[in-house]
Amino acid sequence: MSLPEGPLLGLDPGTVRVGVASASLLGTVHPVCYLDAEPRDRLLKEIAALARDRQCVGIVVGLPINMNDSEGPAAKSARAFGAEVASATGLPVDFSDERLTSYSAQQKIGALGLTRKKRKARVDAVAAALLLESYVEERAARKRREARAQPPKTT
Repeated sequence: MSLPEGPLLGLDPGTVRVGVASASLLGTVHPVCYLDAEPRDRLLKEIAALARDRQCVGIVVGLPINMNDSEGPAAKSARAFGAEVASATGLPVDFSDERLTSYSAQQKIGALGLTRKKRKARVDAVAAALLLESYVEERAARKRREARAQPPKTT
């Protein structure tokens, strides 16, 4: 599934925190914040408010695929979370492979000299930005491939 063109919200779900990022209409991606994963009803209300405030047309949820390309319990949980988010926001939800996003986020943030607590909180939002950026880039690449595959228009 590909989400409609427009602003998107990216979510990196975890058991303690959910990282949040946003992509503008032009595809510029920024980390936004992290939200506490519990209580779930409050989390879903906060996500809905963020999506509404940013006039999002869809939401991308990180999908933790195993290194052998299989989906385990964490992926099943992410898919269930995506269904809850879709129900709470009324927006379409798609998934993006989030393999190694937390590791990459830790590498990017490591040099900032933050305390461990502040670093962990930032990692969640940056991981959400990385997975959303990957989604936006893949969508743009798919559009370029489709445009090249179209026969030229004659007049």
